Amino acid sequence: MIFNKLFQEINWFLAKRKLKKIRLVVFDLDGVMTDGNIYLNDNGEQTKRFNVKDGLGIKLIQRFNIEIAIISGGKGGVAKHRARDLGINNFFFKVKDKKDCLNNLQKKLNLEKNQTLYIGDDLNDLPVKKNVSLLVATKDANYQFKKKCDLILKSEGGRNAVRELAERLLKDKLSYKLLIAKGFIETN
Repeated sequence: MIFNKLFQEINWFLAKRKLKKIRLVVFDLDGVMTDGNIYLNDNGEQTKRFNVKDGLGIKLIQRFNIEIAIISGGKGGVAKHRARDLGINNFFFKVKDKKDCLNNLQKKLNLEKNQTLYIGDDLNDLPVKKNVSLLVATKDANYQFKKKCDLILKSEGGRNAVRELAERLLKDKLSYKLLIAKGFIETN
């Protein structure tokens, strides 16, 4: 267990150069931005649980002019409202081919592989690996998916994984350190 944690921290340290080049962070939704559970009411309407600390993490990333996107195989619904609340302009739902969707997004934003980070949690996120600089997994991601990832978070999906990623991505930036010192005025 201790060896595994040490190994993961070494991986994060080695990824520093790549992290500095990131201009696009792409999130899977279910199991990354949410806890992966789908809640249904008596009318069959879906609701999802989002973490406000993760929302602030997204706002922090955006503050540093890093583009945010969501690519999900899920229906969207309530997630579209959350994306709009967070000022995410690029969100795609009911996506079967995440790799193709990501390629189109990178072309639209004029960004390249070495500028792109993707965070997912399961096998349907694997096809994007060759199109990103870093593939990141949540702590509770599928074991086979985690084996193929460059980095693994300490946090589970929907439980500060997005916030942890934001802090790791931004922690070496001087302006982030100043932001921590004086506080951050934003809604989440």
